[in-house]
Amino acid sequence: NRGSIIGSIECSHQEFRGTMLGNSRPKGSLMYVTEVAVRTDVRRCGAGAMLMRGVDEVASLRNIETVYLHVDVANRAACAMYEKCGYSYLDKRDPIYAQFTASLNLHDGAMHGRKHYLMCKNTLGKTTWVTDEDASFF
Repeated sequence: NRGSIIGSIECSHQEFRGTMLGNSRPKGSLMYVTEVAVRTDVRRCGAGAMLMRGVDEVASLRNIETVYLHVDVANRAACAMYEKCGYSYLDKRDPIYAQFTASLNLHDGAMHGRKHYLMCKNTLGKTTWVTDEDASFF
């Protein structure tokens, strides 16, 4: 299997358009992990963590301050992996995060009763928030 594909990750910034979260942060400072897929025979062997290190590298190259993702609450293995990779759980009751989650149709019960955690990782050691005065510059 040397040289075979073990998984993939898809990242984007489009999910933040028109959201309070996207409007509250400088343009180009956010990235969203839309999909993580790992071949079943290599799960729980570090493949997912290796792919997430690739996300860190892309974030670093693009000067991304924060990477966000949603994970199904029932997927304990994925939750544990994201935690080990430095992701933290956000309070989805916070209006800025609740609105973002709803905009992706991932709020509790939206997808056949499934629930999701919103997690994030601050990659540059800082988080810049745009104030109303700053908004005209972005």
